[in-house]
Amino acid sequence: MGLKDFMKKMADKQSESNEKIKSKIEEGKEEIRERNEKAKEKIKANNEKYAQKRAEKAALYEKKQAEKDKKISDINDKINKIRANNPNAGKIVLSEKAKEKEYQKERLKQLKRDHIPFCPKCKSTQLTFVNKKLSIGRALLGGAALGETGAILGGITSKKGKVKCLNCGHTWKL
Repeated sequence: MGLKDFMKKMADKQSESNEKIKSKIEEGKEEIRERNEKAKEKIKANNEKYAQKRAEKAALYEKKQAEKDKKISDINDKINKIRANNPNAGKIVLSEKAKEKEYQKERLKQLKRDHIPFCPKCKSTQLTFVNKKLSIGRALLGGAALGETGAILGGITSKKGKVKCLNCGHTWKL
């Protein structure tokens, strides 16, 4: 056996091997196509199933909404009948507690409008300012500028301080 025969034999084996690989590739492609088709069919079936469930839920929701609307309509009809038969039904009668609450709301609006400070806890306007510390620097500057009275005034007027409610005792920073 010569080199040419050996090369021809090797080339034949290589072409056979290539043919086998090509056929396996084609089989694999066909298998993949079949799997894809099955998956598409399954997805389509699931989509139809879920679309049907969504339609059923929508119909149930519409039914419940219609029932609620009917109940509301019935209640409104009853209210209108009561109002038609009772001339005082349109007037709202407030309890003492509700009147007090309404008064407090109006009072707070008025205080805010007039810029009057009030306690955030009890809403009282009886407040006092409590110095946190005496301002030594201000006392010295006040003493240098105005004499003894300036020193006293500078010592008393401090930037830092708290506000205290005389009604409930609540304190807070300015």
